[in-house]
Amino acid sequence: MSSVRSFSNEDFEAARYWERVDETYRLGRSKSIAYGSFAGVATFLVELAFGGVMWYGATLVLKEEISLGQLTSFLLYTFSVAAAFAGMSILYGDMMKAIGASEHIFYLLDRQPLVRYKGGIRPARIEGRIEFSNVRFSYPSRPDALVLKGLLPLLPSLPSPFSFVQCDDLMI
Repeated sequence: MSSVRSFSNEDFEAARYWERVDETYRLGRSKSIAYGSFAGVATFLVELAFGGVMWYGATLVLKEEISLGQLTSFLLYTFSVAAAFAGMSILYGDMMKAIGASEHIFYLLDRQPLVRYKGGIRPARIEGRIEFSNVRFSYPSRPDALVLKGLLPLLPSLPSPFSFVQCDDLMI
């Protein structure tokens, strides 16, 4: 937050944050509508199938082809199997979420950063002064928004702190 504040960019970052919150809300709403529609259709089909089995079983009982006890046993077995399949479908959904999350974690672990943080040249000794000319910097996520523009730092050969000679424009 201090870097956002130092570059007077709070309004931009707040707007970007609320855009992400709105996007998350829209995705959650779409997911809820899809899940609710699926659950409603699935429940309707289960009830329709149950009604069909009850109707057909009642006709068999009336024709005395099966007994009422056999129909009841069949319905109880059917409900047990249906409940097991329902539990497996929930487990399958959770397993797919876990696989997706683990793929994302492995992607993050395996990716190579754009900026190297190891290696490079380390001179044994530096003499003289180091001067940079027209230093420009922008973050990779927003290459068109320069953070540093026209910075001319000077590093004297004396062991003194970094001194800024000129800065044309400092913005984010």
